[in-house]
Amino acid sequence: MKKKLKHISIISFILALLFVLAGLFLMKYNSTNANADKAVIDKKPEPAVKPAVNKQEAPKKAAEPQLQVKFNSNEEIKKMYGRLEIVYLFDGREYTGVVLSVEEYYTMVTVDGIKKIPMKDVKVRVLLDN
Repeated sequence: MKKKLKHISIISFILALLFVLAGLFLMKYNSTNANADKAVIDKKPEPAVKPAVNKQEAPKKAAEPQLQVKFNSNEEIKKMYGRLEIVYLFDGREYTGVVLSVEEYYTMVTVDGIKKIPMKDVKVRVLLDN
């Protein structure tokens, strides 16, 4: 009887160990596939029929302020673009004007003209109160 009980307890232990390992495997499998599932969910299906585009019409663009290269004061820049900013660099320099684009470079209009500042050099960008 003791031998049979010992045999059953060993089998129970092995089964429990297999369930734990299977659970760990499934948790790992689900966590690695979570990003793939998210990509599939986030991807929007393409329409079956693409709308016809009239090539004769020019695409309409929103009215953008004219890019003026030279300003006499920061007030002129603020009047033209509606805001004024200061960009501080790690080397201690600072530029006052308006940031037009933020990609690999900050493209900024200042009183001295247009500046292209590498992103890696920018410490902080502060929007001045109106």
